[in-house]
Amino acid sequence: MDGFAWMGSAMRAARTQLDVAAHNLANAETNGFAAVVARVGIGPTGLHVETSLQSAPQAPAGLAREHGAVDALAPAVNSVDPIAESLAILDAQRAFETAQKAFVAIDEVRTRGVDGVARLA
Repeated sequence: MDGFAWMGSAMRAARTQLDVAAHNLANAETNGFAAVVARVGIGPTGLHVETSLQSAPQAPAGLAREHGAVDALAPAVNSVDPIAESLAILDAQRAFETAQKAFVAIDEVRTRGVDGVARLA
């Protein structure tokens, strides 16, 4: 696997992490929303992201509801930490930018190598 493929997979992984964090943050105030967790892994084709749902949040004692019922006075019960999701967005943006800069650097090195070989011929 070459550098372009690695950086491409890193950029795709960062974009997926950004999408997941933005989705979680957008739904942070939704009653009963379960956040999605994104985990980055390394495989033979580069970086990849596995997503899974956090366990469903449980209503505090004394707030039991019937299925489908909405209680406007009850506090929001969800599994999203808005501060952690905001930081995850910043981390994903930085990871994407870093991979993009590495991608450009690899391209410049390859261009210099091709130009050097062309001059020798």
